[in-house]
Amino acid sequence: VSFATILGGLRPVPFITDAQKPVEIGDVLVYAEGPKAGQPVSPDDLEKDGPYITVYPKGNDVVRSEGQGATINAIMILKYALSDIIAPAKPEATADGIIAFSKLCPHLGCSVLAKGPDGNLPCPCHGSKFDGKSGKVLVAPSPRGLPQLPIKLENNQFVVSGKWLETVYGTVEA
Repeated sequence: VSFATILGGLRPVPFITDAQKPVEIGDVLVYAEGPKAGQPVSPDDLEKDGPYITVYPKGNDVVRSEGQGATINAIMILKYALSDIIAPAKPEATADGIIAFSKLCPHLGCSVLAKGPDGNLPCPCHGSKFDGKSGKVLVAPSPRGLPQLPIKLENNQFVVSGKWLETVYGTVEA
């Protein structure tokens, strides 16, 4: 038994790089893809009531987009009039109406698709649908709405200002 205990202790300790870490307070939101990948998103890049932009958090000069971080750190940001943000979303956790939600459906972690003509965010895997202004689940099977990430505007870029308000699929705590 002692020998088994010693051998069990020889397992390598998992090493997590900055690129694999979950989003952290103070991270800057940057484009996830396209010609601006890795560059900060500014408020002028978003169209009111328009499509969302997919972003990743960037901290310590590293975009957090590798390993499981590539999935759990996939974030969408949308622009609305502040008065259009409705519960359960928290207007005070937006950057003057620019809201950040996890791209992962809380049902089984599929990526939510582009906003439809009705303003809702569909999940392609099992048919869940979410309200774009609140994150609220409109059509099941998702057991809850999209998690919101508190953000603020600093130096014309979006900065993470708090922890996820709900648990993101694939993580254990908000």
